[in-house]
Amino acid sequence: MRIYRPHGTQTCYALAFTPEGGRIASCSLDGTTVLTDLTTNETVWRRHTRLVHGSIAISPDGKFVATGPHWSAHAIIRDIRNGNHLRILPEFRGGKVTFDPSNGNFWRVSESMYGTPTLAGFKPNSWEQIPDIALPFRACSTIDISSKGLLTAGTEYRGFFVASSTTLQPTWVFNNVLPSTPTCLKFSPDAQHIAVVVRKDLYVFRLFQREPVLHHSIPDRFYQTVAWSPDGQHLIAGGNDKIVRVFHFPTKQIKNEFAWRIGDVMDVAYSPDGLSAAAAGRSGKIVVWDID
Repeated sequence: MRIYRPHGTQTCYALAFTPEGGRIASCSLDGTTVLTDLTTNETVWRRHTRLVHGSIAISPDGKFVATGPHWSAHAIIRDIRNGNHLRILPEFRGGKVTFDPSNGNFWRVSESMYGTPTLAGFKPNSWEQIPDIALPFRACSTIDISSKGLLTAGTEYRGFFVASSTTLQPTWVFNNVLPSTPTCLKFSPDAQHIAVVVRKDLYVFRLFQREPVLHHSIPDRFYQTVAWSPDGQHLIAGGNDKIVRVFHFPTKQIKNEFAWRIGDVMDVAYSPDGLSAAAAGRSGKIVVWDID
């Protein structure tokens, strides 16, 4: 287990491994985005803005890192080699940023000033801007795109929908299956399941099925984040009970629980090779550990 402090004592909101797994990009409460080398424990670069960014993503080819605002601000795409900003998406209400694994397109989801959620983005290889696309439901503050070309986002009707990432036409709509609007959605690697975080509950749904195949609650606390292992055999989840839980998906059982003393768990991620995992905490610490 290794501990990093790229943001000092400032809350680390989000993190992402680079494709080769040797570095982590992270963003924090103090407005900094940092790329850390996990081998040397050195900061590769640090960039600061006046804006708090709470979402981060790295392009599939490892050339770009994008950050999205925690509240109203700009989304920024940076060159991962030096942290210099390449493109800025105009002001929008805080939402998630992501890259489409199937074609490398960058997307951000947000709510406009009128409350209608939209998708907008860039094609990084040509920097052609993708016009705003209105999503079919409100409250789509979280998004995920699978390598199979599927997109999922939350709805105001206590559920989520699945659509083609090119047409955005909903294929499946799962309304009234959750206690509230989801705050985190993640496709399994084979895109056959979706992990959903909503308040104190963690669910996993199989596509086409309204009943969850996994459900776990933490009483009087909230889950905040979840991630799948690259082989789809495990999930890690964390929240404000300050515990990182590892679930063995085939048996639907908790395999490990870690109290890393990093404060509320803000984000978790697996390395691309599945040999290690990381968790970011409200204390500013990032913990990286080897998978048994």
